Amino acid sequence: MRNQAGHLLREDAPAEVQNPLFNFIQDHMFAVARDMGLVFQVHTGLDQQERHPKHMAPILRRHPRTRFDLHHMWLPDVKETMNIGRQYDNAFINLAWCHRCSPTATCTLMDLLLDHVPLHKTIAFGGDYRWEVETVYGELVMAREHLAAVLARRIEQREMTQSKAIAIAGQWFYDNAVEIYGLGKQRD
Repeated sequence: MRNQAGHLLREDAPAEVQNPLFNFIQDHMFAVARDMGLVFQVHTGLDQQERHPKHMAPILRRHPRTRFDLHHMWLPDVKETMNIGRQYDNAFINLAWCHRCSPTATCTLMDLLLDHVPLHKTIAFGGDYRWEVETVYGELVMAREHLAAVLARRIEQREMTQSKAIAIAGQWFYDNAVEIYGLGKQRD
C-alpha cells in the first residue's frame, strides 16, 4: 500500500509515518539537511520503535545523498542496524548511549561491527549527551575500555595486528566523526 506521496507503507508503521503531511515535511527536512551539508541525526533503539530499521530503510533509499547518523544502535535489534550500515552509503552507526545501556552487549556489537560493517561507518562514542561534563567523560572512558577490550582480544587471537587495532580506534573515535560531519572543512 502507498500513501498519497507515493511512499510505501507498512501496516505496522506508526501513524505519523503514514501521514502524508508528516512525510512531506520530513522529506523536505532531509533535503534541506543534504543541501546544507548537514548530517541528520536519528534517535533509535530501546523505546524508539518509530525509527526501527524497517521504517528507516525506505527513507534512506529516498534520500541517498543525505547523511544519517543513527544513534543507539537500535538495541536490541542490532542485526537490522548492521544491515542498514552495510547496505546504505548514507547511514552511519553511532554507539551513543550503548556503553551505558549494556556494556556487555556493546562489546559484542563492536566485535560484530568490525566483521560486518565497513570501518568508516561507525562512531564509537558521541551523540546527544546533555549532562554535566563529568558524566559525558565517564561514558567516554567506558567506550574506550570497551573498544580496547574487543581489539585486545583480536590481537591476542592474532586476528589483527596492534597497529591495525590502533588505526581502528583512531578511526572510530575521531576520524569517522570528522569525515561524516565535515568537521574542519570550510562551509560556503
